[in-house]
Amino acid sequence: MNILGIDPGTKSIGYALVSPWDAREFRPTRPILIGATRHTSTNVERRLVAAQKAIEEILKQCEAHGPFSIVYEEPPAQWRSKTGGRGRQLNQRASFMLGQSCGMIRAVNQSRGNPIPKAVPVSSWRKVARQLGVVHRSAKTDTVEWIRSKFELEVKHDAGEAYALALAYISCPTIARG
Repeated sequence: MNILGIDPGTKSIGYALVSPWDAREFRPTRPILIGATRHTSTNVERRLVAAQKAIEEILKQCEAHGPFSIVYEEPPAQWRSKTGGRGRQLNQRASFMLGQSCGMIRAVNQSRGNPIPKAVPVSSWRKVARQLGVVHRSAKTDTVEWIRSKFELEVKHDAGEAYALALAYISCPTIARG
């Protein structure tokens, strides 16, 4: 069964459909589908509607490649973001927005009759991806560079993170919740 990794968001959603056949031995396969959607509206409700449509389209594309399971990045309970020169501060709005996006992934997937997606905490999948050598410092930058060198593919940051998430889940399924 293929694995669909999703990096959720309301401004952009990264996704990567990966076949687990070679990934268990860590000979990762070229992604079957990989990409990212971008939602430019400043209106939150419009972005959520656009994100829902994007998720429906992603799932529709994936269904054409056979059965798959979904893993998505579970946001931390309290998201920390950089604020000027003052380090990281709690960003409750970002946590709330990511929570909405994750809920939407679950709802759209369930409405299509698919199994419940698995949530993978950020810290868990990044740790496994580091052990696999896909990520060193920055999950977004390192994974994009790794995919570019391994498969000669140009991908957006969110798509690279979704691919690393799928690989981490394939190599260590116990990191998922749900």
